[in-house]
Amino acid sequence: MKMSIKDRFESKYIKDPSGCWLWHAGVTSSGYGAMYVSGKMELAHRIQWELINGNAPGELFVCHHCDVPRCVNPNHLFLGTQKDNIQDMVKKGRRSHLIWTKNNTHCKHGHLFDEKNTRWVTEKSDTHNDCTYRACKLCYNTYMRRWRAKRKANG
Repeated sequence: MKMSIKDRFESKYIKDPSGCWLWHAGVTSSGYGAMYVSGKMELAHRIQWELINGNAPGELFVCHHCDVPRCVNPNHLFLGTQKDNIQDMVKKGRRSHLIWTKNNTHCKHGHLFDEKNTRWVTEKSDTHNDCTYRACKLCYNTYMRRWRAKRKANG
């Protein structure tokens, strides 16, 4: 007999003493819990929201009060727009990409972040503060060469 989504879901988390319900099955590259539903990969915290509250409007995010991507405790989740999610992130001091990468000496492909190989990118936004981060010039150039070749091949 095929298990219901709810039964499958409830077998994939443990209740942590911190209050978070931690997903211990598949996770995305960003660390969010994930599970297949009807052949499509869905985020675990969104599945939880919908199991408890019904379908969330597509334009709204299911956000975490606790900031733990693997948490599926419904008391730690709230609905919000992208702007709400960004404002929550800024309020908690998690805004800047530099916070996550400032101690990295190399990009994810192993190229040194030095004066010659570092480009600074500022993303402008109407919904939140501008975000400035560093990027690897070698990786960017490789990406652009591939993009141009693909574009040329497709006419």
